[in-house]
Amino acid sequence: MMEAEAIREGMGACVGKGYQKVNVETNAANLVKMLQEEIDAAATIEGILVDVKQLAKQLESIEFTNASQHCNRTAYLVFICLYLRIKIPYKWYAFPRMAF
Repeated sequence: MMEAEAIREGMGACVGKGYQKVNVETNAANLVKMLQEEIDAAATIEGILVDVKQLAKQLESIEFTNASQHCNRTAYLVFICLYLRIKIPYKWYAFPRMAF
C-alpha cells in the first residue's frame, strides 16, 4: 500500500531531521486503525507497519489521525508534484496554515 510506504518514508525523514513530536495525517482510515492497533494489520503491509512502529519508538510523541481526502488536499497536491517531478518553487519551513 502506497500510503503505508509514504508514512514510513515521512517518519524516517522526521527522525533523520531530529523532530520529536510528529502528527501523521492520512485519508486511509483502515491504515490509521492498523497503526493504532484497533484492527489486525493486513499481511501485505505488515512489514511496513513494523518499520513504522520502530521509527515511532525514536520519537517523543506521535499521533496518527484520519482526515478526509478533501482536508488532505495540500498533501495530495505536493504528492502529485513530486510524482510528476514538478519542481515546487518554494520550500516550507513550517507547516502551511490551512484556512477552512
